[in-house]
Amino acid sequence: MLERVASLLDKSLLQQSEQEELEPRLSMLETVREYGLEALRESGEAEASHRAHALYYLALAEEAEPHLKGAQQMIWWKRVEREQENLRAALSWLIEQEEGELALRLSAALWWFWDIRGYWSEGGRWLEAALGLPQAQARTAWRAKALHGAGMLAYRAGHRATRSWFEESVAISRELADKRGLAEALDGLAHSMARQNDVIAGRRVQEESLALAREVRDPWLLASILRSWGNCMGFFGDFKRARLSLEESVTLSREIKDQEGLSNTLNDLVSTMMFAGQATQAAALAEENLALARELDNGPDLTIALHEAAVIQLFQGDTQRAVALLEESLALARERGDKNRIAGTQFTLGSLALYRGELVPAEACVQEALALSREQHHEGSTARALALLGEIRRRQGDLAQARAVCTEGVLLAKESGWGGDSMAWNLIVLAKVAADEGQSEQAARLFGAAEPWLHPDMMDPLERAGSFTMSYGPTFVRLHPDMMDPLERADYEHAVEGVRARLGEKAFAEAWARGRTLTPEQALAANGQGTIPAPTPTEPSSASPTTSPVSYPAGLTAREVEVLRLVAQGMTNEQVAEQLVISPRTVNTHLTSIYGKIGVTTRSAATRYAVEHHLV
Repeated sequence: MLERVASLLDKSLLQQSEQEELEPRLSMLETVREYGLEALRESGEAEASHRAHALYYLALAEEAEPHLKGAQQMIWWKRVEREQENLRAALSWLIEQEEGELALRLSAALWWFWDIRGYWSEGGRWLEAALGLPQAQARTAWRAKALHGAGMLAYRAGHRATRSWFEESVAISRELADKRGLAEALDGLAHSMARQNDVIAGRRVQEESLALAREVRDPWLLASILRSWGNCMGFFGDFKRARLSLEESVTLSREIKDQEGLSNTLNDLVSTMMFAGQATQAAALAEENLALARELDNGPDLTIALHEAAVIQLFQGDTQRAVALLEESLALARERGDKNRIAGTQFTLGSLALYRGELVPAEACVQEALALSREQHHEGSTARALALLGEIRRRQGDLAQARAVCTEGVLLAKESGWGGDSMAWNLIVLAKVAADEGQSEQAARLFGAAEPWLHPDMMDPLERAGSFTMSYGPTFVRLHPDMMDPLERADYEHAVEGVRARLGEKAFAEAWARGRTLTPEQALAANGQGTIPAPTPTEPSSASPTTSPVSYPAGLTAREVEVLRLVAQGMTNEQVAEQLVISPRTVNTHLTSIYGKIGVTTRSAATRYAVEHHLV
């Protein structure tokens, strides 16, 4: 074999290339490759060669998988990276031949590599193709693992429809009594439930995942799920437990020399320490993590670390370094087509430009962040970008557009459940608009309505849960809603003090206190929108024939307006049904009719219609 290979090299039919720290590799020209494949087919050896090739790379992938999570991960990253084309060829052949079990094994072994290297869309496509094969439907550990991987990659890419994959993975793992697989599948399910705003049930699922991880005694698995649990605790505002969990995860990652896992956890720990007001320690960790991420030279990790370090610099007042770090982060995100990180970085750059008075570049950044957030279905990020766009419109003098944009932002933040600073900032911009129009009392009420969303400790647990995001949640890496950066804080305080000075301390305090009792819907309804009486019940047949029936927009009936008004107040279908003494199914029927008449598809859009048409 060596003699034959040497002969091919001498004739330039094969080419040899040296790679730093790696063994020499052989390659061939495309024309030579096509000739060789044709010769294989003619000899009848093509299938055997393809199978041997696929089995070789399956063995390589399964050997590499555990090494990707430990001390040799960088060596194995490079080894798997350089075999990408061979791995793609192997997967393609296995899927074409409908080799279900082998395709599942190979894609399941590779999903973690795809995840940490940022190949979320490509990896997701391979996993979905393998999972869809008729021969891949058996309820095996391989299928459970592939389902979990497909769910996580889809989650990273911003897709919402991942829950069913995790649920099937959980079910199969339970059937097989696979505690390790079950812990991972439950962890993924908890993330998906949080994305769908089912945060209370998600917390219970996360608790079970953590208990299983401790029972399994796999340090890498435990470190990973401790990180998720720490983020879950931050989601609920329990920053003490969040920090303890994340610090335990950091310790485990250091022990097993999982540098990639360590970098991710340090990012989360930086945010948690900022939440707790430990800015100095957070800054030191951010610098440590940035150095680590540069050493790893892994695009996704470095992109996040750069952004976190930039936010810390903003809080420390070094805007010049913050911009440099953000621009480096943005360039990396664009290289990989990472829409989530492009949106997040553009948002931060846009915010910085806005508060420096640079409205044109600010709008360019924010419009891209808004478009990408909508595309990725990240409602919390979309609502936050709408607030920034509303502030830009306000400073441009277009108060009507500013109000419309931020009204949409409030409704979207409320409907999605991702409240927090998204809700607060939209209400704050609406307050500024009211102040610009000379409505000082209304401005004070809106500032008051924003206050609980700036201070999550003032909320009940369910509201507070909506103020935070779990790991891999909405796009924008934001700090605690109560912690504005210096530029934001100065602008906010200037606006509040201006209203206070115009109203006087007593009147301001009364309006502020009143605002703090308002729901977002009530704050919008009182925001110069006006109100109308409740719909008039249908008159009995004995009523005077000259009585004119009440007319509503878009041909809505009186009952439909009743339903729409209650929905606009934030009620669920079940609550509307109870209020009107009808069944939830009837409420749903009414909503279908309402949506069709007013040309909307979501509750937030219906609420906005109700507000704009003075139906609440």
